[in-house]
Amino acid sequence: MAETDKKNGAARGGAQNKAKKTPARAKPQAARANQPGQGDDWDYGYERSVKFANRGCLLAVGVVIVGIIITVLIIFGSIMGEVNGKGATATGTVQVQIPAGSGGQTVSGILQKAGLIGNDGIFRFYVRFNGAGTGFQQGTFEVQAGMSYDEIIEVLTTAPLPRDVVTVTFPPGGTVIQFAQAAEKAGLCTVDEFVDAANNGDYSDIEFFKYVDEQPGTYMRAEGYLAPDTYEFYVDETPYNIVRKLFQQFDANLKAIDFDGRNAYDIIEEQKAQMPEGSEWGLRQLVTLASIIEEEASIPDQYQASVSGVFWNRLTKPLPSDLPRRTMGSDVTLRYLTDWVARDYGGLDVTDMSQPEMKAAALAIIPQDIFYGYYTGDDDALTQEGLPISPISNPGVSALVAALQPELHNYFYFLAFKNGEYRFAERYWQHQQNITEMVNANAAWEAEQAAGGSSEG
Repeated sequence: MAETDKKNGAARGGAQNKAKKTPARAKPQAARANQPGQGDDWDYGYERSVKFANRGCLLAVGVVIVGIIITVLIIFGSIMGEVNGKGATATGTVQVQIPAGSGGQTVSGILQKAGLIGNDGIFRFYVRFNGAGTGFQQGTFEVQAGMSYDEIIEVLTTAPLPRDVVTVTFPPGGTVIQFAQAAEKAGLCTVDEFVDAANNGDYSDIEFFKYVDEQPGTYMRAEGYLAPDTYEFYVDETPYNIVRKLFQQFDANLKAIDFDGRNAYDIIEEQKAQMPEGSEWGLRQLVTLASIIEEEASIPDQYQASVSGVFWNRLTKPLPSDLPRRTMGSDVTLRYLTDWVARDYGGLDVTDMSQPEMKAAALAIIPQDIFYGYYTGDDDALTQEGLPISPISNPGVSALVAALQPELHNYFYFLAFKNGEYRFAERYWQHQQNITEMVNANAAWEAEQAAGGSSEG
């Protein structure tokens, strides 16, 4: 028994020792092996999911890196395009005036305003990086649109050569043809070259042009937008640059108008709300009105605002019974037809468009849409109501201001005496009385002038 017990004890001890040698993770493995659908396949699927997750992360990081590279390349390409002159909005040759002592900030602003660069910040950095900020020369320079930064800097850091200059005065109320004649008289260009540059040149980079809606029947596209003033031009100036300078001055004049923080375009929008339903109002109409005011009352600060008020009443107020249509009743638009349009189309010397035979002769050579675009006579049912189709002259700043701020009154008629006096009336019968007085006053004035002339002679 003792031996048997020993054997049994040894057997139990051996079994216990064997149990201790079994690895601890054998049971979980066995347990997993006993679970349906798991085992070695489970380990393989787990490893694959980890690999796919890692690949997804790498792919996302790669996409981000590629996106960053593309963005950097786009930005770099845009900057290089700007540096190489691709940002210019101007066309042709542009004159820029560089004041004395100008640095990179001043010059970059001038160039961007002129449409020669697209980003003044990039130009300032480029100038600073190249150390050219203190080398800009004073004077007037001609810069070709599309020049690179380096080419522009070279032009503006080279002292301009002395050039002969001619001074030309374009008076308020002059027409495109009269301005062209003044340029020809100064030896700058021919009338035809000036007119062609004014009406057919591309000046779309000048801001006011985006507010001008050219209409069919317009006689001269440029009429009204050439700023009257005294200018200096180089004797070898191109017609395009001459005209461009006048357009740029008109744009500057508009921007300089200020009414308690409101600019000309703000006032135009306010005026648009006053117009009868269906009536158009914008920059073209404003300049057209200003051109009529300039012709009817050429002396600033005397009657321009009063005359403007008459036209505004005819455009916006309920009309009196003796004024059945919203016509302007202005002789100056008829004179535009006789003095400029008729002569330009066929050399026709029409002195009085109210004469049926002269009117018929004008209609025979002037396209009908142009004729009735400017004809304001009350005798014709085809006369368009409101303003002419476009300006009839180039008004000065005071006439533009008068069109923007008319005098408030109830007059619908006015007369200009030869002695400089103006008479206003609310009704037509009052206007007729003023006409009688004007005839007598004009006769007396002419007699005084004749007497004064003979005594002086």
